Amino acid sequence: MLRVGTLPPFREHVELPVEALEARRAWVERPATEPPWRWARELVAGGLVDGHFALTDRGRRAIVRRAA
Repeated sequence: MLRVGTLPPFREHVELPVEALEARRAWVERPATEPPWRWARELVAGGLVDGHFALTDRGRRAIVRRAA
């Protein structure tokens, strides 16, 4: 659940290929490896990473949700 100020909580929906999410999660767990460049466009467009391939807040929440 995501809470924004006084708005009622809502769920974010991430519409990306599972492979892109898994590749990003795997890279976060092993940062010494090559970033998943194949999925860069999708991950940036989905708001999961920024222009430096760093996780955004939304990207962190997506990884936590996938692990749960």
